[in-house]
Amino acid sequence: MKLSPEVRPVLKLQLTPTDYTLEAIAILGIISLCLLAVVSYSSLPDSIPTHFNIKGQADDWGSKASIFILPGVGLLLFTGITIISKFPHIFNYPVKVTGENALRLYTKSVRVMRILKALVVMLFLFIEWQVSRSAENAELPSCFFVAILIIPILLPIAMALFLTKTFSSGKRN
Repeated sequence: MKLSPEVRPVLKLQLTPTDYTLEAIAILGIISLCLLAVVSYSSLPDSIPTHFNIKGQADDWGSKASIFILPGVGLLLFTGITIISKFPHIFNYPVKVTGENALRLYTKSVRVMRILKALVVMLFLFIEWQVSRSAENAELPSCFFVAILIIPILLPIAMALFLTKTFSSGKRN
């Protein structure tokens, strides 16, 4: 049995002040991430920590040029999420997308992508800042692992709650 592809409306979404704020946070974060690497590079020792154990102690080392890895990966993620966000009609949704609910679904989904982008960039900025600060003493503060563990756990929970509220608002079509 061949299923016919679902035809979804393609809409141009208008940005709200919240969307502009999230974009500004992500843009400022990615600029800060790149600038931090450039500015701190000259003052770093030739070898810097690239991995830490659960106690926050360095257990792997690399050249100081490895300070540019996080900004590179962050820029790739930032760019990828930005591009993907332009095509909300191709996202997976737990409900059938119709002309009546498309704007609401697309708006909420793109908002989640913007939140994700801003949080990923801020998390990378935090990691980069901590790594550059720990280059001399090869140890991270205890709050580092709390943030690194809590953010990836709380973020999906918050997004799931946000989307559950969106999709269960009684407007399923």
